[in-house]
Amino acid sequence: MNNSLVCVDASVIVDRLIAPDDLQLLALWQAWIENDRQLVAPLLMRYEVVNVLYQISKKSQLSRETVNEAIQALNKMPLQLYSDPEMHSSAFTLAKELALGATYDAHYLALASTLDCEFWTRDARLARSAQAKYKWVRLLEYAV
Repeated sequence: MNNSLVCVDASVIVDRLIAPDDLQLLALWQAWIENDRQLVAPLLMRYEVVNVLYQISKKSQLSRETVNEAIQALNKMPLQLYSDPEMHSSAFTLAKELALGATYDAHYLALASTLDCEFWTRDARLARSAQAKYKWVRLLEYAV
């Protein structure tokens, strides 16, 4: 297991951007940074994050100014983004194997598998379906 890398999905990034008071996520994020863990994601992560911000703003839950600030913060995050053509084939296979509704989430799994690192998500459904087979999948649960 490559302990210098951590793959994070859009759910983790969105919460880091718009829920700064999430102490559980903040503590984990700080631990990654303090331990020199490089955060990685597929290139599609930025598209997903901006789409989520747009969807939230359509419900009038985020102002345009807040969205702009979040996008600027996203662009400054210490993330290494990957765009590997082979990842698409792996994502397709993983999506079929786990019976996922789409291949987007499978791209994160494919990247984590290729890089042999942990994958963190806040998507409980995704984590449950993947954890049965992949021990490197981690769920960051919401505080109750």
